[in-house]
Amino acid sequence: MALAPSSSSSTSSVSLHHLTTLIPLKLDDENFLLWKQQVLATVDGLLLSSFLDGTNVPTRCLSAADGTLSPNLIFISYKQQDNLLVACFLASMTTPILTQMVGLTSAAQIWHTLNTYFSSHARAQIKKLKLLLKNPKKDRSISAYVWISDAWWMRWL
Repeated sequence: MALAPSSSSSTSSVSLHHLTTLIPLKLDDENFLLWKQQVLATVDGLLLSSFLDGTNVPTRCLSAADGTLSPNLIFISYKQQDNLLVACFLASMTTPILTQMVGLTSAAQIWHTLNTYFSSHARAQIKKLKLLLKNPKKDRSISAYVWISDAWWMRWL
């Protein structure tokens, strides 16, 4: 997901980035940590981390001394950049993951949803492994359980 800076309106203090390439790795149920590392490296490199946590969202409108409201150009630029991140995120997902993003409209919403989903998925796998180790079957050796554990963890590396 390379984003290249472009010139933006001189009235806006937010620089707008345009997508030039997408993340080559498609997010699926087994490669979240790899995908996340690529996304974070790019987002951090472009100083766009605030889009992931939803901090520093500018106000939509500005009010003048006479009480009239006018569009905030900084918000418009922010919204454009956020939409580009959303498009990039969505384009880098497999269909099963993508269907879970329906209705989400900001990079922060998508980021939060993905982290919640994959955290709960990992916790469920850990509980399953603990249960298997608590109740070993007599016909399995400990090496079989170690292999099951290693095979599961390798998917997350």
